[in-house]
Amino acid sequence: MRLSWFSIKFVTRILAAPTWQVRPYGADNVPATGGVLLASTHQSFLDPLLVGACLPREVHFMARRSLFEIPGFGRLIVALNAFPIDRDTRDVKGVKTAIERLKAGNALLVFPEGTRTVDGSIARMKSGVRLLVERTAVPVVPDLIDAGVSSFKIEGR
Repeated sequence: MRLSWFSIKFVTRILAAPTWQVRPYGADNVPATGGVLLASTHQSFLDPLLVGACLPREVHFMARRSLFEIPGFGRLIVALNAFPIDRDTRDVKGVKTAIERLKAGNALLVFPEGTRTVDGSIARMKSGVRLLVERTAVPVVPDLIDAGVSSFKIEGR
């Protein structure tokens, strides 16, 4: 585990637990090793950090391309294993990067809807998620981020 990943995970966990009453459930459903696709709901900008902080292994992330253009922030999220994806096109490079990371044995967090929900409802999934599953044959672990009543859950299977 890299120092930057460990440091951010530690700080996030310390701040998140008392601030948002973070309570992970089912994190043991995530395999300890090997490629795994974590398919999560998405309600907040903090979701990638919170999911990553609650898991016992390092996590990689897809993030919308425009986030990498923010001075300083782009470098930070790259250091935290994020890579760009263009949500509105068939981003071949982004999908190839995701496949490579999964085949290399990494945990990859994706938000199948491609964006955050504003009202908690689940929207139509992007087709790229199905492609990742078909091309990598890694386990898929669904995650639920429940922001209601100041709680956070990772629900597995």
